[in-house]
This record gives sequence, C-alpha cells and structure tokens, in this order.
Amino acid sequence: APRLGSTIVGTAPRRAVVDVLDRVGNPEDGFIWYQVIYEGTTGWVRGDLLQPT
Repeated sequence: APRLGSTIVGTAPRRAVVDVLDRVGNPEDGFIWYQVIYEGTTGWVRGDLLQPT
C-alpha cells in the first residue's frame, strides 16, 4: 500500500498530465493516494498533490 516514506520511483513536473489508474485511502497517514502512470512509469501520488482537469 502507498504511504509516506515509500521509495520514490519517479517525478513529474508541475502541471504534467498523468493518467489515474486507482484510488485508495491510507488510515495510517490520512491521505488519499492515486495510482498514476506518467511517461511509462507507474507509481502512487498523494491526492493533495493532484488537481483534476
């Protein structure tokens, strides 16, 4: 499950468009996490760092 302190697998620049694959809540850290894919890399992003378009 995604959580704070997990290994960073990549970064995307501000305003980058990513595709959302999944959404989960983590009761340990209180965040909603989104599984995204960006330029072929799949990872998890905290919901407060994303903005819907």
